[in-house]
Amino acid sequence: MIIIEAGATLTKVVHLSNNKAEEANFYPGINPNYQEDVEIIKILNEFLFDIPKETPVKYYGTGCTALQAKQKMSALIKEQFGIENIDVYSDLLAAARASAQMNAGQINILGTGSASCVYDGIEITKIIPNSGYLFGDYGSGYKLGHSLLKNYFEGKYSIQINSAIESFAGKERKEMVAYIYQGNAKSKIADFARLVHELKDRPEIAELIQIQFDQFIEKQVILNPNHLEANQYFVGSIAHFYADELRSCLAKYNMSATKISQSPLSELCHFHLTYRE
Repeated sequence: MIIIEAGATLTKVVHLSNNKAEEANFYPGINPNYQEDVEIIKILNEFLFDIPKETPVKYYGTGCTALQAKQKMSALIKEQFGIENIDVYSDLLAAARASAQMNAGQINILGTGSASCVYDGIEITKIIPNSGYLFGDYGSGYKLGHSLLKNYFEGKYSIQINSAIESFAGKERKEMVAYIYQGNAKSKIADFARLVHELKDRPEIAELIQIQFDQFIEKQVILNPNHLEANQYFVGSIAHFYADELRSCLAKYNMSATKISQSPLSELCHFHLTYRE
C-alpha cells in the first residue's frame, strides 16, 4: 500500500509493507483546485511511474473535499498510471484519522491553509465553511505572513522589524512588492510565517498572532455548536510551532487542545496498519 499525503506546499509519500512504514519521501505540493492537470501529472510521475498497477493507493489531499476534485485526482491516477485500486480522501480526513484515530472530535488544520470539521470517529460529518486563502484561512501560515507583510507595507513596524523582513526576503523595500507578486505569491507569503515565529516575542508580532488565532476560533471552531464538549484536535505546522500561543487563545474561549500534531503522516500510517476500512 502507498499512502500519499498531498499538502499545498509538500506531498509526502510512504510505502507500507510487512506491517511497517518505510521512510517517507517528499515532493512538491498538489492542489487540484489551483493546478493544471499537466503540472499535477508531472509531480505524480515522480513517485508513481514504476508502481505495480495492483498496488493499493490511499491519496489524502488538500483541495479534495469536493466530489469533483476527488474524481479528478482518481481519474488522473487511473488514466496516467493504470492504478485501479485508488481511494481519494480530503486532507481533513487525513488529519482526523491521524490525530483522533477512531475517536470523535473536532479536527482543526493550521498549516499553510486552515480548516475545521467535525469527525464521528469514522467519517467527517460536518465541514465548517471556509472561503480559502483570499477570504478565509484564518490563523494559517498564509494569513500570518500576509498580516506581517501588510503591516510592513503600511509602515506600521519599527526599523528593526522592517530590517528583519527585508533580510528574510533578501530584498530591499523598493524591490519587495515586485518580489512578492512574481511567481507563486501564495507560497512566498506563507513562508513569512517562519519569520513571524522568530519575531513572536515582540509585542506587535504577538498581537498579530493572537488576532489570527482569535479569528480562526471565532470564524471556524466555535461555529460548531458542540465545540465546548468536543475533543479539539489540531494538526499542522502552524499549530505545532505556535502551540503555546494557540493554547493561550483557546483558554480565552474556555477550550483546550486535546492533541496537537505537526504532521499527520506517521500517525496516518499507524491508522492504516491498525484498522481496516
